[in-house]
Amino acid sequence: MAIEADNNQLVKLQRQIKARKASSKRAKSLAKSASAAGEPGAGGLNLMDSSVSKEVADLQQQFVSTSKEYQQVRAKISYQQRERKSNEITKREMEKLPASSDSKTYMCVGKMYMLTSRDDVMSQQVCSRVMTRSAS
Repeated sequence: MAIEADNNQLVKLQRQIKARKASSKRAKSLAKSASAAGEPGAGGLNLMDSSVSKEVADLQQQFVSTSKEYQQVRAKISYQQRERKSNEITKREMEKLPASSDSKTYMCVGKMYMLTSRDDVMSQQVCSRVMTRSAS
């Protein structure tokens, strides 16, 4: 799973999980070598004691929840960026219209388009930008 380098919490969790996996592999290899050498009691060696396995499970759970939160934040950021671009395009196109023009402009309201004046559309864009900035 690829993660971004600037997300310190995910990098830390990934490092901890890798360390746990490496220690688990070492314990397995020690158990195999001990059982191959015929040492008594080596076959009953518990590879990971319960506290370590519980900690690994907790770290995995934290990693999953943090990953979900991270994806939600990324989705919100991309939505806000798309919304901002849309507002900028609308503003640019509306500024091209003359202020005293009788041009028909329509604003999307739910599933319909409502005939509005240029000034109303421009003021709505300003309100939308203010709300977007305060929500960020």
